[in-house]
Formats: sequence, C-alpha cells, structure tokens
Amino acid sequence: MIVTVQRTGGFAGLTRSWQVDVEAEPDTESWLVLIDGLPWSSTPSTADGAQPDRFVWVIVVEAQPVREATLPEQQLTGPWRELVDRVRTVGSAVAPHADATSATGAGER
Repeated sequence: MIVTVQRTGGFAGLTRSWQVDVEAEPDTESWLVLIDGLPWSSTPSTADGAQPDRFVWVIVVEAQPVREATLPEQQLTGPWRELVDRVRTVGSAVAPHADATSATGAGER
C-alpha cells in the first residue's frame, strides 16, 4: 500500500510530493490503524477553505479501494496532520512526473 502526500500552492506555487510504502515499514499496523481511522467520507471542500498563498494537501492511499482527500492547509489537523507528518518524515521525495494532474508531482524532502 503506497501513501502519497502532495503539497501545492503557497506563496511560490511550488508542488512537492512524498511517498511511503506502508507495507515496507516496520510499524505497518500503526500506519493501517491511522489510515483506517481517517474521516475519508467527510473531508471538507477545498472550495470552502482554500485561501490565497496557503498550501493545499492531496493525500492518496493506493489500496483497494483507492482513497483520496484534498485538504486546505488550515484544515489539515488531527489525524490528517499526523499522517502527512509521518509520510514526510519517513517517506521519500517523489520525482517530477509528466502528468501534472497526478498526485505524485515534483517533490523534495
């Protein structure tokens, strides 16, 4: 199961992405508990919360079914923040892709 976190926007408008293979982590079970506990069905609309010069986060979990959430920076709290922080800390930066709409765009750590 691959988890990808993409950060877009901000003052410079840069896109960065990080990715982790949860099944390759020594604490796979804690990752699964965190991912399953996220409120996937009640994510806020980015249109309601996006603000100029703030980041927007896209979180994609490649599993069956694929789960995806897009959150404005100010709504990235609680377990969403915990997942993003873990992916950015443990995962690796994702190289740029030709498909600009992909959740795995340019990234640096």
